[in-house]
Amino acid sequence: MKTQTSLRVGVCMGIPRGTVDMWAGPLWSDTEAQQQCPGRCEQFGGGKFTGQWRTPEETWGKNSVCNCEYPLAC
Repeated sequence: MKTQTSLRVGVCMGIPRGTVDMWAGPLWSDTEAQQQCPGRCEQFGGGKFTGQWRTPEETWGKNSVCNCEYPLAC
């Protein structure tokens, strides 16, 4: 899966830093996002799910993104 960044602050040793949108596959509800996104964020360097998610218009029905926050320090 690809990673899409929204407000990328930097990368340290291949791990994103700051607030980043991570592709999560299709999410159909907030309940589903709250269940799946924490693991998706954790999967890439220990990020924390911010509680925000969205489905970009161009990927409707195919892919959603979870908003993840990563520490700024390396």
